[in-house]
Amino acid sequence: MKPENQAEVESGHRTFGQVFGGFFRDLLSGILRDLLVVVIVFILATGISALVCLYYGLPLQLSLIGGFLVIGVFLFLHYHA
Repeated sequence: MKPENQAEVESGHRTFGQVFGGFFRDLLSGILRDLLVVVIVFILATGISALVCLYYGLPLQLSLIGGFLVIGVFLFLHYHA
């Protein structure tokens, strides 16, 4: 037994939600994927900077500067290409 809107799908008619829902879902998934990569790089860079700060006896607040510097370089190189 076919659903009521199955005939519209088979005939090639797509609703507004089907057309733009897929577009926005793809757009949102791309944005979330890139945001996740940036967050992971920032966390790793800040953690490594914190270890360096602990080793040399520097204040841990400087590790945030290292994280932001790495994010800046990463974003420049990643999106510049």
